[in-house]
Amino acid sequence: MLEEARENYKDMNYKQRALIMALVGLLPAAYIYYDEGSGLSEKLQSAQQTKISENKKYQVAKNKKENLPLLEERFTKVTKQLRRAQEKLPNKIYMDDILHSTASLAKETGIRFKSFKPGAERVIKDAHQYAEMPIALDFTAKYSQIMTFFDNIANMEKIIHLRNISMTAVRAHNAAGSVMIDTKVELIVFRSS
Repeated sequence: MLEEARENYKDMNYKQRALIMALVGLLPAAYIYYDEGSGLSEKLQSAQQTKISENKKYQVAKNKKENLPLLEERFTKVTKQLRRAQEKLPNKIYMDDILHSTASLAKETGIRFKSFKPGAERVIKDAHQYAEMPIALDFTAKYSQIMTFFDNIANMEKIIHLRNISMTAVRAHNAAGSVMIDTKVELIVFRSS
């Protein structure tokens, strides 16, 4: 059978021999391409998708790195603001200090307290947790004295709020016959919790 194939090959012309040689030479390459080439094509597509994905991650990381100085500056600014707020919003309320500060402001404006009654501390759980302590104040004074006292309280270093202000006009028993105002107010002192 091999002899017969050899004889048939010898009987062929040059072009037919070249065609057979080309087919025989291409068969191993075609086999390798169809057997292993499809797997290599899938690997190539997977590698290209991985490259695109990794390039996106790289760009995100690069953008974050470029924004790092701005974020560090913001962090420093917020840290300073927090420190200042903590100085104004203490961890503990010192009633002696509050009484002394309030009494000093009242004395400066000519106000005398009828009563100074601290209430029970309340913990407020809002967006930020904090505690507040109400102090009920009762006094009688002229309107201008009251407004000066309220202004001084509002401008204290500590965070203090005035709430539930009630004013009633009363005639004083003095020679000038000036109108005095009975005032009840709740002074709210805050602390961090």
